[in-house]
Amino acid sequence: MQEQLRQEQPQRFEEPKPEVPAQPVAPPEAIPARKPGPYTGLIIDLRSYEARPCMSPKVVRQDGSEVWGTMKTVGQEFTNSTGIVGWLPDLHFSLKHERAGANPLIIRAIGVQGNYKANAVVSDADANLIRQANQESAERFLENCRVIFVVESPYKLRDMRDAAARGEL
Repeated sequence: MQEQLRQEQPQRFEEPKPEVPAQPVAPPEAIPARKPGPYTGLIIDLRSYEARPCMSPKVVRQDGSEVWGTMKTVGQEFTNSTGIVGWLPDLHFSLKHERAGANPLIIRAIGVQGNYKANAVVSDADANLIRQANQESAERFLENCRVIFVVESPYKLRDMRDAAARGEL
């Protein structure tokens, strides 16, 4: 009986290893200079990594350890009303979005993780900065899901792939 129950249990899902290119991928445009804190939100630039929106993304280190994102590190009440992150296709729009607040911390991802490439991989230094900035923030931006992932528009990615297939890039 126990063997049958064991076989019927769902397998524990494990994320694939983070995808971090050997050479950093340059963003399509320069990221604004970092302002001093306290910070009111977090913007992670994932452009050029082909990240795709999903329901429950995370922020992880290069070794795959979590910085933020599961229900242990996210406020459930806020998550239910707004979602864990905002997915936006434009950095300048993200800077003006209410979710970011008046002074967001802006981080450039170093890679992606997951079957949907939805988890943002950040450097260890940036992971520490994110946690420290959150602790110093009256907004407690991580717990309140004041997080935005900037991703390429799916239409822009499709157009770029089409242009590459035609030999235009």
